[in-house]
Amino acid sequence: MTINKGLPVGDEIRKSFEYRIDKYLKDQIDWIERGRPRPPGSPDLFPLLRICLGRVLTNLAVRHESFTLAVVEASSDDTRHIYDWLLASHLRCESWLSRLDEQGRPLKLMKFGTVMSIVAEANKAMAKRRSDGFRVSASAGTQIVHECGGGWTIVRLTTPEALDYEGSQMGHCVGQGGYDHLIDEDPIYSLRDPMGRSHITIEVDNYSKDIRQLKGKQNQAPKIAYTRRLVGWPGLAGLTITEGECPAGFGVDRRFGLVELGALKPGESFEGDLWIVWNDKLDNPLVLPPNITIKGDVALRRAWRHSQYARDRRATPLPDGLTVEGKIEIEGMLVDGFNVKADAVVIENSHIKRLGTVQARRLAITDSVFDEEALSSAVLHGEIRIKACRGVTFTETTSLAGSVSIVECKAGLSPSPVVWFRDGFRLKGRGELSVDGSFVGFGHEVSVDGHLSITKNSTVSMPYCLDVSGNMIVSDSELSHWPEVLNVRGLTAEKSVQVIDRRLPPSAPTLGSAA
Repeated sequence: MTINKGLPVGDEIRKSFEYRIDKYLKDQIDWIERGRPRPPGSPDLFPLLRICLGRVLTNLAVRHESFTLAVVEASSDDTRHIYDWLLASHLRCESWLSRLDEQGRPLKLMKFGTVMSIVAEANKAMAKRRSDGFRVSASAGTQIVHECGGGWTIVRLTTPEALDYEGSQMGHCVGQGGYDHLIDEDPIYSLRDPMGRSHITIEVDNYSKDIRQLKGKQNQAPKIAYTRRLVGWPGLAGLTITEGECPAGFGVDRRFGLVELGALKPGESFEGDLWIVWNDKLDNPLVLPPNITIKGDVALRRAWRHSQYARDRRATPLPDGLTVEGKIEIEGMLVDGFNVKADAVVIENSHIKRLGTVQARRLAITDSVFDEEALSSAVLHGEIRIKACRGVTFTETTSLAGSVSIVECKAGLSPSPVVWFRDGFRLKGRGELSVDGSFVGFGHEVSVDGHLSITKNSTVSMPYCLDVSGNMIVSDSELSHWPEVLNVRGLTAEKSVQVIDRRLPPSAPTLGSAA
């Protein structure tokens, strides 16, 4: 980081985090307002969001010395809830907006020290508006679009007064004018019980054919019993759903609308993307049957706040025989016995206890920790890229068909390699093994049927016997020694290589020369 002259280092760090937090909040506002323009005459809410949420996140970033650990404290739902509260406050011209400090900032927004305190204030405001009393009947401004059985209905809200009633019942900001301008273009629906009480609010973006919001009371996920009332509603067929909006254990199938994933039968298919947020206290845990096909992408993430984090010891809830026609993304999970066929698999910030059979065009694992036996029985097909990981151990029984890239796998000042290719390991199928900027160890005897490259400041503990069917390129790296038995059938080349044990003579000429 470049430090400006005359500016204290701490202030410069804060300015850097403020810049990144500002950009993050602007991206969040763009996401909230995508396809949903602000009501006529409403202000740009970024300055107010920056004063409350931006200030709190910046303080967290400085305290943790991490932008990432700060922004995970505010979920997208939290940010949207705070945004809606600020918008409704402006539309209602609430008095607190005019009570300012000497710098022109609303005093109310300066009192918050945590994200949850801001959310609590937004909830308090919603509860107060609920007690304000909108004297309209439950049926005013509504149109029944689906009968759910037992007197339950789904209604479309067609007037500002109907939105006000919905907001007062649900404790969120769909009323108070913030959504009035969307009534004609983007339908807003409500699940009503036989007494006319609201239990779920659904907002659909007609342009993108996307379910933008599917909320229970106070912007929380709806209760499972209520969500099941939406299953079978044809009004959701042909739609997608915004990430994070689908309640746990459900998905939106393009053919049928909302379906409960646990009700799928072995061998069935699901057409659509799955956005799955996993935590320790799911009311409706994901239970997928074996041998199903997902015709779309799957994203599985563990929900956590840094301040509340505890490792989830339950494994990734994906079944055997799973086929995904798109990409699988897994983040923050315990991966154990993972067997899947997909176009691409991306695993980040996870604990790899055991990999099974993975058939994918590309397998990328980043910022993760491996158990020693995680790859001992793995069968991996496709291009494999392992970046910034620790504890990675390839054994004689690891079956690989494709190229393997080890990138930036170093663990500070650790005296031991963080990636091992144990004795008897063999990379088959003429795949390339590349080691870039990593600390890697080889066993006594290792074979590579394709090319081998060691580059970009890598540190490698070499084997006694190394067999390479293709080319071997070593540059800008440190080797423990040259193998006593080195058999390279292609080109062998080196450049800027430091060899620690010079008792074993180098068997490679300079870079660019044939062996």
